[in-house]
Amino acid sequence: MARSLRSSRRKKNKQVLRERYKPKYDAQLQAIVANMQKETDELLQTSSGMDLESEIQTIDPDQMEGENMEDETETETQTTSSKDKIKLPKVDMAKVGKFMSQRKRRKYQRNLREKNKTAQKKVKSGGVQKKSVAPKIKW
Repeated sequence: MARSLRSSRRKKNKQVLRERYKPKYDAQLQAIVANMQKETDELLQTSSGMDLESEIQTIDPDQMEGENMEDETETETQTTSSKDKIKLPKVDMAKVGKFMSQRKRRKYQRNLREKNKTAQKKVKSGGVQKKSVAPKIKW
């Protein structure tokens, strides 16, 4: 009985701390996002000779609201003609790893290691080595 009381007390304390520091953490995250957007805009302006269109993914904010992937592919062709589009740069996983939960980060690292091991086994067995690509993360 005492153990369950202690754990419920601990959970409530964590919840109170989370609520107390949430505005501070949100402000820090907003500052980071604003800085990344500023750096991206500067990078796009300075790199006039390079073709960065392949590195930018175009997303319609209205379609991001939780529709299926099949619906997004159908509406993507319709929204290509619309004028309001947002260009998002591809994100570096090393930077995003700071904001991942430990469970997701460990799972990502495990998948990456497994992929590298299978690539090494193919090389040892005489198969063609492919450049290891980071696995997609499902949030």
